[in-house]
Amino acid sequence: MALTRMDSTRLEGYNWGALTFSFNDTIYSLGGYGFWRNNGHLRFYRDVSNEWEVKPLESELPIGNWPNRLWWLDKRNGKLYVCQGLRDSINEGIVNGYPKNIEPNNKGSVFELDLKEMQWKELGEVSKYGNLIGGMPIGMSPWRLLVENDARNYVICDFSKNRIYNVPSVFKKIKVRAEHLKGYSFFVDSEFFYGDVYKNTFDSFTLSPKDLIYAGEAFYIKKGRSPNISLKNVLFGCAIGVCLLGLFLFWRMRKFNRGMKSTKVSNLTIDTPIIHKGKPETATIEFSSLSEEENNQSGSAYFPLEKKSFHLTEVEKSLIKLLVAMEKKRQMANVHDLDRVLGVAGKPESTRKKIRSDTISSINQKVSIRLTKPMKLIESRRSEFDKRI
Repeated sequence: MALTRMDSTRLEGYNWGALTFSFNDTIYSLGGYGFWRNNGHLRFYRDVSNEWEVKPLESELPIGNWPNRLWWLDKRNGKLYVCQGLRDSINEGIVNGYPKNIEPNNKGSVFELDLKEMQWKELGEVSKYGNLIGGMPIGMSPWRLLVENDARNYVICDFSKNRIYNVPSVFKKIKVRAEHLKGYSFFVDSEFFYGDVYKNTFDSFTLSPKDLIYAGEAFYIKKGRSPNISLKNVLFGCAIGVCLLGLFLFWRMRKFNRGMKSTKVSNLTIDTPIIHKGKPETATIEFSSLSEEENNQSGSAYFPLEKKSFHLTEVEKSLIKLLVAMEKKRQMANVHDLDRVLGVAGKPESTRKKIRSDTISSINQKVSIRLTKPMKLIESRRSEFDKRI
């Protein structure tokens, strides 16, 4: 028995990492990378000519070859759902042939392609709750896409119903990292098959609807839609807001009183906030004029920050959350975990190393200035196995 190639298309290099699927007895190929750009062409295989031809769309949505692509095909309703990944903005080639192009810099946005009308529709942005941007899809179940998110929890993303289901039973049953599966995981009805390429093993188990836990969280947040809020909810929200404001002012007053009694910290002089007309004024921070050599001798290796940069950024908060989650599991994060959180996975090693180092140093400094003596919140250790950090 021999395999015979059917299509006569020989040109390649434009469809690396394209989404391939079938709908109504037709094989489609969407997007892909090639010729220095991510394209948004929808191609289909024509049996008569044995060639791939382009199906015209109203607009082009660049689809790259990112391996963490979140997408789902609803064959019953003819809808294809795609979540823009981290590298969909590559657009260095010549773009022509379309009346309009969808803005490629929309990381985390969810789009719907109507395969009957051949039109794209933007649904919203992926919820930050699920830690899904950077997650790894591992199988298309009967209940939608099974994903291991950035927190290494297993969830099911329901594109059509806009829901996220937690599936803790999957983690308990397989205990295999998604990157170890390397594409050797799939569903046959409700049976999940998976292989660990590092251990050379293959196994399966059955997943049922009772394994799915819905916590009331949405997969994506819709744009341009105002929620229906009743008067009762408005009054209740205002009451809670007043209470929180009172607690906040009380806390600031106590902090102010304590700050007046505290001594100045090492080589930093911090002017405590003053309550002026019921509003807390911004704290000002001055650094002593120690030289770099004196700072090193005093044990403080931190570099000065601007006044506005003492607050943690969203990226720094995400990194701390990752490390806390790993600590609860009594595990240590590796550089690959940090790269995904910092959004630099796939970039040159020198770039990734610098961004990791700068971010960790920034976090350590911001934490240290609030303490009586310098300390590090995050420490790096080398593995005893392969000496990696």
